[in-house]
Amino acid sequence: MVVAYANSEDNVEDVLLPERMTNGNVVYDEELGEGDDEEENVVVEYSNLQSLRVSLDEFIKSFPDKKANNILEDEFNGLPDGLMESYSAALKLANKRKNRYKSIYPYDHNRVVLDRTEDTEKPDYINASYIHGFGKEKAYIAAQGPFTPDTIEDFWTLIWQNDCTRIVMLTNLYEGEKMKCLRYWAEDMKEEIDIGPYHIKLDTIDEYENYTIRYFIVSNKNDEIKRITQFHFTTWLDNSVPSDLATLICFRNLVRNGLTASDGPIVVHCSAGIGRTGTFIALDFMLDEGAAENYVDVKSYVASLRQQRGKCIQTYEQYVFLHEALIEGFQTLRQNCLSIL
Repeated sequence: MVVAYANSEDNVEDVLLPERMTNGNVVYDEELGEGDDEEENVVVEYSNLQSLRVSLDEFIKSFPDKKANNILEDEFNGLPDGLMESYSAALKLANKRKNRYKSIYPYDHNRVVLDRTEDTEKPDYINASYIHGFGKEKAYIAAQGPFTPDTIEDFWTLIWQNDCTRIVMLTNLYEGEKMKCLRYWAEDMKEEIDIGPYHIKLDTIDEYENYTIRYFIVSNKNDEIKRITQFHFTTWLDNSVPSDLATLICFRNLVRNGLTASDGPIVVHCSAGIGRTGTFIALDFMLDEGAAENYVDVKSYVASLRQQRGKCIQTYEQYVFLHEALIEGFQTLRQNCLSIL
């Protein structure tokens, strides 16, 4: 048996990136340093938020023109930005070290609160937010990727306490030379690791060209056992979009296959838990909405998503990609329906 952790705090990057510096569609988020202090600054910018709800046919038909004539870009630039709700818990002294990036914090009203009844000395804070799904409250948890040993333990506590059965990981551990997330599972099936009160065993692993699926058996100190599946998309790099739309739609469908109403929230994380994470959650929500109602309103949904976790869908490139992926998903759904007639 190997006792966690495979990586130590020494692996955590200490190089600060330029705050909110943009280069085309790229957005860099500044990492928090030891002496950094911030005051809560809620900025609410609501502009041009009239409903753009359209039928799926109109959505698909109008996309090329909206993209070519900068209508889509104006739409994205008109979205509310910044931190729009109170986030005082994130700035408490005991919690600040659990935030990796400046100005990327969960709001107080929907942050995940860890149950510390059995360990009252530990803070109840984790940088993670409940997100509503289509027809279901708290369908997702949008989370920052673990980046220190204590945030790995917090991450598994979140999963255990919320009865989560599925993790969607949208980052690699390293991208280039930059650490994006610490490995929070056993590296191979010969290893088992202990993380706080949790024992993690990698039971099975299925590897594909663009994603990997890992099946974990997790137990606690009371010998209770839970089975958790991690869906790891490996070809979606930070501040970019996947090149293969069909593969992402297939991946999304795998995540959702067999999900029941009694399952806990789907945990979705990248590194910061806003860019790739927000794009995936928006895609999943609106594929459900479009299939059920035959209408979508991308702008209004992204605005509402940002009211649940600030800065979700960071770049215009990701916003365009969301439209393209939705079109791919709706067309795939229609083809599947026709094939069974």
